[in-house]
Amino acid sequence: MVTQLSQMGMSTADALMAGRVGAVDLAAVSIGSNLFWPILLLMSGTLLAVTPTISQLRGAGRVPETGAVVRQAAWIALVGAMLGVAIMWNARFVFEWIGVDATVAPVASEFLRAQCLGLFGMLGFFLLRYLCEGMAWVRPAMLVALSALCIKVCLNYILVFGAWGNEPLGGIGCGVSTALVVSYQFLALGVIVRFSHMRRTGVFDRFNLPNFEMLRKLLTLGIPIGLSIFCEVAFFSGVGLLIGRLGAEAIAGHQIAMIVGGLAFMIPLALGQATTIRVGAYVGGRRLDRARNAARVSLLTATTIACASAVTLILGRHFIAGLFSSDAGLTEVAATLLIMCGMFQVFDAINIVAMGALRGYKDTRLPMLLSVFAYWMVGMPVGVYLAFGGPGLDGLGVIGFWIGLVIGLVTGSLLVSFRLYLISGNPERVLSKAEPQQERAPEWHESRT
Repeated sequence: MVTQLSQMGMSTADALMAGRVGAVDLAAVSIGSNLFWPILLLMSGTLLAVTPTISQLRGAGRVPETGAVVRQAAWIALVGAMLGVAIMWNARFVFEWIGVDATVAPVASEFLRAQCLGLFGMLGFFLLRYLCEGMAWVRPAMLVALSALCIKVCLNYILVFGAWGNEPLGGIGCGVSTALVVSYQFLALGVIVRFSHMRRTGVFDRFNLPNFEMLRKLLTLGIPIGLSIFCEVAFFSGVGLLIGRLGAEAIAGHQIAMIVGGLAFMIPLALGQATTIRVGAYVGGRRLDRARNAARVSLLTATTIACASAVTLILGRHFIAGLFSSDAGLTEVAATLLIMCGMFQVFDAINIVAMGALRGYKDTRLPMLLSVFAYWMVGMPVGVYLAFGGPGLDGLGVIGFWIGLVIGLVTGSLLVSFRLYLISGNPERVLSKAEPQQERAPEWHESRT
């Protein structure tokens, strides 16, 4: 949880500081982030195949094989980072096509160009973090993320506001600082893995050329995970990009609500990741009753915390919105959206924890399809209709989009929870996808180079 909150704290620092510069800079950071995060999470979500794979290998007593998994996943990360940079470097064409406000689009494009250069370091950090988490050693990522948050705030102050004689860069400075900080995170966690007990995984012991059989297995498991995360995040980001047509105030108000909701979401997201680790390890050790119990406890815990978050967001909405801006019109828009944000906290928590449990069971394909249906075939059409209007309805503006968000999340959480109920009660299906438990030669042969 601390790791996730620290990561989200960087985006919060961007919003707080860009908001103090002006609505245009905050809107630019929002629009740029709405393109950056779906692409990043599609790639990092694909790499999430590493966590259940390693946790099951650990549960099956096959730790020496984990290093080979990470080295092959690094090829996926490298190719993904190159593709991501190519797309985001030319984001101005996307903004022009969508029709983003002319005062916001140029700043958003430069912000994104600066930030995308950190994509290599960010994916490298995620890859090493997933290795540590699969081995149930989560403290290093927490310490690195906490220190990175402190560095991020200092760099933002220098670059955004132009402290110590530097030229103020506004929202663009947020992108530059992110690229620098994520590179630090990758190097710091790499040193920890290299010189700690994690060296028993052998991740840095040798260099391997791509092993296509191993890559196939990782991508078969990882692509549905990445697409599931992408569908949810792109759903939110797609709404944010469409809101770009409603003006800087609507964009900025939406960004404030998304940042606050994102902070609250970090706790169930962390529980979902912990559930993947626990369920995966129990499945690898053939303790299926404990795997199911871990999923049940995580769902109950996440739901309880989400209820508290919902009450806090709804009752404290005006105070929270005022932390981001002193503009009365902007804070009123944000406070209204925080009501909707509070309403979907419980369903969002149930959805992400259930998805985490399913990843531990290595069930990823059908959950991906359920996510596509809930977000893009239910939530998005409803949101567009309510926001822009149609037959028999005048457009509700940004509120309409948020009603669509709530409906999409409710649908997704119900479908995924039912899927988890079916999978966790089917031992034959679970064991058919589990890593072999007995000690033997590595299933994925790797040539020594």
